[in-house]
Amino acid sequence: MKYIGYCRKSTDEKDKQVLSIDQQISSLKEFAKKDKLEIAEFVTEAKTAKDPGREKFAEVLKKIEAGEAEGIVSWHPDRLARNSIDGGKIIYLLDTGKLKDLKFPTFWFENTPQGKFMLNIAFGQSKYYVDNLSENIKRALHYKLKKGIWPTKAPPGYSNNLKTREIDIDPIKSKIIKKAFEMFADGNVSFVEIARFLKKFGMCGRTGKLMKIDQLKKVILTNPFYIGIMKYGGEINQGKHKLFISKDLFNKVQKQITKIERPRYKGNHFAFSGLARCGECGAAITAEKHTKLYKNGNSQTFIYYRCTKKLIPCSQKYISEQELEEQMRKNVLKLALPDSWQNDWENWLEKDKISEQKKSEANIKNLELEIKNLEIKLNLLLDGYLDGTIEAETYKAKKNELFEKKLALEDKIVRIKEKGSSWLEPFESFINQAFQAEKIVSDKNNPEELCSFGKSAGSNFNLQNRQISFTPNLGWDSVFFLCARFRSRTPSVLTSLSVPRAGLEPAWVMHPRALKALAYTISPPRLILSILLLKFTFLLRRKGSVASLLLTFD
Repeated sequence: MKYIGYCRKSTDEKDKQVLSIDQQISSLKEFAKKDKLEIAEFVTEAKTAKDPGREKFAEVLKKIEAGEAEGIVSWHPDRLARNSIDGGKIIYLLDTGKLKDLKFPTFWFENTPQGKFMLNIAFGQSKYYVDNLSENIKRALHYKLKKGIWPTKAPPGYSNNLKTREIDIDPIKSKIIKKAFEMFADGNVSFVEIARFLKKFGMCGRTGKLMKIDQLKKVILTNPFYIGIMKYGGEINQGKHKLFISKDLFNKVQKQITKIERPRYKGNHFAFSGLARCGECGAAITAEKHTKLYKNGNSQTFIYYRCTKKLIPCSQKYISEQELEEQMRKNVLKLALPDSWQNDWENWLEKDKISEQKKSEANIKNLELEIKNLEIKLNLLLDGYLDGTIEAETYKAKKNELFEKKLALEDKIVRIKEKGSSWLEPFESFINQAFQAEKIVSDKNNPEELCSFGKSAGSNFNLQNRQISFTPNLGWDSVFFLCARFRSRTPSVLTSLSVPRAGLEPAWVMHPRALKALAYTISPPRLILSILLLKFTFLLRRKGSVASLLLTFD
């Protein structure tokens, strides 16, 4: 009877008692010599048997079915199968008579009902060992994740502490990784340049070459581990490892990645492209470049904007970029707060910051209370999972949902601590932008900056009869309206309280305090508008123009 010797040793096998492949071959040869067995060939495989699909094992079974051999010699049944499918194939071949015998130096077997029963038990024990080992590993990993400890190899910039079994910051590599984040956040380097920078310090791919872009993004640039969030096995947990990358720097890198990966239009770039539509037919406005050649060999380039005329017949003519730019400067100037007002605004904003700080502290306390409630829910959820009353998939889904809520609340706390009030920071940014308008207008050769400011401050740009018009956005309409009226001092807007009241005044006489109280009851865009009006009230009073403002709301 011819036998095939099958030897297997998994590369990830933890059992030190399992012989190496060479040791198994030597042991089987001695066993065959002792029992006078004819081994036609040895088939070796370095692959786990916990899942079906081993190529070499499949070849052995094909040879048995083809009649090239009638028996298999292996060191132990668990070398042949650790899963029910492969074990079932062996039993089936024994039942059909194609496989006549199995021989093991460490296990008794004979092709009888009793022998096949014992073999089934051996295969079952092997499967139980794999299942139990897997469950124990999962339990250990889950326990470590719950404690905030990363369970596998530390990401670049960190190291595995073999004594504490935790993750420590690598004092040298962490500086390299941080520098890579900072370089990429600046927006002046590509993925490949970052990979080259890391390779220069010994951080490269498995083959010793440059990191692939996908690997660079996944392992480093987009890895939330660097900001304390551990994603593993479909679960999200808060890590307790120390951080050397700030959330602000991490977010800048994510924005830069999004910017790089955004599809780009390849063609001529024109400063005011996409700004306006035709006021007559509503079609898009396109730009064209024309070059004029002179007899002396010189040339001059002109850029014109015109209606595409793709919707309906249109009579509109072109406008030069120079003329359009000049009109945009005049329009932006209408949205500019005078520089002479800036000191007053800065003083008011500073007072508001002190007031908002107290409110922020109260908000933080409320958010911290919500986080504690979520932590209680997470612990109750874990208890239910450990007790077996909640299924694994339900546990993961609900845990991730609660954890994401917790992260969102923690982010709110961070934003409040860093930026303060939800309205004050954007309002301050809005005002600073309004004060920058005069500078943008006075600077030359900046059509892109003019267009960018125009898009942020206005909408519904229309080009008709070579004139550009627009609608100021919420907040900017107040700047447009009040600045114009402040310069003209029209009675329709400014009314002194020294005029006797006749009982026919507008319904809303807005004292600054009343206006501020109203501001907190309305939506955010309207809130900015109201605060803006409030500040103008103070401004006009300090300038001695009027005693108050009479404001009528829609």
